[in-house]
Amino acid sequence: MMHSANLATSGYSVFLIEAGGNEVDSVLQSLPPRSAAAAESAGHGWQFFVQHYANETQARRDPKYTYIQPDGSYYVGLDPPEDAVPAGLYDPRGSTLGGSAQVNAMNFIWAPDNEWDYIAEVTGDETWGHEYVRRHLMALENATYVPSGTPGHGFDGFLEASQVNATTGLRAPNVAHFVQEMFRIAEGFEVEDTEQMAELLHRDINGIESDRWAGPASLFTTPVAISPTTQSRSGIGGYLNEVVAAGYPLTISLHSLATRVLFKHGGRVKRPRATGVEYWRYDPSQTAEIRSVRAKKEVIVSGGAFNTPQIPKLSGIGPREELEALEFPVLVDLPAVGVDRLWVVDASVFPRSPGGMPNGPTYTISRKAYEVILEDNEKGI
Repeated sequence: MMHSANLATSGYSVFLIEAGGNEVDSVLQSLPPRSAAAAESAGHGWQFFVQHYANETQARRDPKYTYIQPDGSYYVGLDPPEDAVPAGLYDPRGSTLGGSAQVNAMNFIWAPDNEWDYIAEVTGDETWGHEYVRRHLMALENATYVPSGTPGHGFDGFLEASQVNATTGLRAPNVAHFVQEMFRIAEGFEVEDTEQMAELLHRDINGIESDRWAGPASLFTTPVAISPTTQSRSGIGGYLNEVVAAGYPLTISLHSLATRVLFKHGGRVKRPRATGVEYWRYDPSQTAEIRSVRAKKEVIVSGGAFNTPQIPKLSGIGPREELEALEFPVLVDLPAVGVDRLWVVDASVFPRSPGGMPNGPTYTISRKAYEVILEDNEKGI
């Protein structure tokens, strides 16, 4: 989606097809504490399920394995009702303008250099190397947590990257003790005091220093895509809205599900050439209809980890055996489409303490109160 905005600001006419609506300013997407609710809410997230094991018996031993019950609700656990249908591990993806960047946890972490260099090695393409790819990070980033001009960071991009002040949480003695033990176990040294802890936690995980990953395990305070000014989510959805509002030639077609890429082939056209996209225009207030749009120059497919390979397959590009089994006409036999994709597993560690681990008051707040807070943030109050 960033390409859409950047092409438009460069003077190119762009037609962006978005399956969902524009919920960028909603409470669920704007306020960081609501990110999990946003990902799991209709109108914000696609409800996907993934499998960690080919062996279904092994897969169901995971206490997070999810089943769909006859009424459509989910059962998560090891003892599902007999009439529940196994689904997998719940892994929602963004179904809204801005995609998953509008519903994720806003962590903003650059991959280790050796991962990019490995891709460059196996592809034989040096432009996948970390020094080349970092230019893209710098182009989208507005780093607010490091001094302006810090090498390796961008300061003019649309995405505001900030960092939580670690000192706040370390004020609680049991939190400080827990973090001290983490440093001892993970990095192998004793931390003297909370001041040193905060200094270490504020190390720049996205910096250019090759030794920033000090060992097999290192502790950092994660940079996040949160505006330090409004304390709200910073993402591509807001950037797209800004580009449209500024009058650039970007047209966004909401509630428009891409069904296939249109190609010209045969005759003098030896290789199939993308000429447009067919999409299903629909929202609950109107009757669905099939539409198409033609491209003068290029068609860019950017549907996320799951939907990006789906669209070429629906268009007849993919493994012949799979397409023929689904009775899709084969335009190009391309076995690599949709394979060898890795699902990066993230895990959270939740410490427990008899006395609690306070770093602030515990409270319950209503949706209306959230809306008031959001309005105040926008006004700079």
